[in-house]
Amino acid sequence: GGLQSLCWGSAAAGGLASSYFGGALLETWTPREVFSATAALPLLVAGIALRIEEEPATELAPRSEEETSNGFGRRIGALWSAVKEPTVWKPAFFMFLWQSTPSSGGAFFYFMTNDLGMGPEFLGRVGLVSSAASLVGVWCYQKYL
Repeated sequence: GGLQSLCWGSAAAGGLASSYFGGALLETWTPREVFSATAALPLLVAGIALRIEEEPATELAPRSEEETSNGFGRRIGALWSAVKEPTVWKPAFFMFLWQSTPSSGGAFFYFMTNDLGMGPEFLGRVGLVSSAASLVGVWCYQKYL
């Protein structure tokens, strides 16, 4: 739970920062500098993740190589039998098709800016509200779930 909350919270905080500072940064920094700064953020998350301490689910006793290979085969068999279930493979197949098709994000952006006349400042505010709502969701998850 801790790592998941850290990742979602970091994404929401990054969304807040980019929505608030994005336009100003592009006016003072080059696109390459902005890209370099945003590329460093996932490395920061990975570094912080190494410092999270979570208790292991079970304490495993050391096993022989034969026991390990037999256990691996059983686990692969159990995984395959689970994947063959229609309640698993049908939603997985749907999500694969859904994510592999093109999205209308770019066209929708041009529609909002060109046809509806929404400016970058307004779209930035929408992103700011969206990221703030995500942070509230992460907080609720940590506090109540």
